[in-house]
Amino acid sequence: MGTDIHMIAEVRKNGNWECVNTDMGISRNYRLFSILAGVRGDERVTPISPPKGYPADMSDSMDYMGLEHSASYLTLKELHEYDWSQPYKEVGIITLDQYEECRSGPYDIPCNWCGSIMGNNIKVVSEEVAKALLDGVVEPAPNIRYHVRYHFPSKPYSFWCEDFLKKSMPVLEGYQEQGILPENIRIVFDFDS
Repeated sequence: MGTDIHMIAEVRKNGNWECVNTDMGISRNYRLFSILAGVRGDERVTPISPPKGYPADMSDSMDYMGLEHSASYLTLKELHEYDWSQPYKEVGIITLDQYEECRSGPYDIPCNWCGSIMGNNIKVVSEEVAKALLDGVVEPAPNIRYHVRYHFPSKPYSFWCEDFLKKSMPVLEGYQEQGILPENIRIVFDFDS
């Protein structure tokens, strides 16, 4: 079971907040959740703000919220002020085959990985041991499935949150283009687990 986000967009018109979008198209992204509100906390990430709760002046749109935990809101101004260029270095467990692809292929980020793995005949090794196994310097043990603790190349937050920045932010910025000030445009969100 994982954590998901529920998010709406609101704009303030004539002093009142109105819900203008109930489907911001946000998929599960724990780096983004850490950035927005420290949810699924990654101590390497400084959130824009800890959860603030639902805004007191929220529009009548609670039906679209998950109503479980860590409710918060952020204005477009706050989102623009955040430094999305900060470097972030991921560490994850990948298979030995994935490691070989990352070190020899054009892509240095595997398409999937996990935080930990265990089980019969599974052994997690360092990148140095993985290199030695692949280069034939170390003989693999029989019946062992090797996995590698992989230190991903440093990438900016914008890389890890590309979906949000390229799909959701333009929705918000579209309201700014209509003449609404960034402090009068916000997302309201909560999480379920």
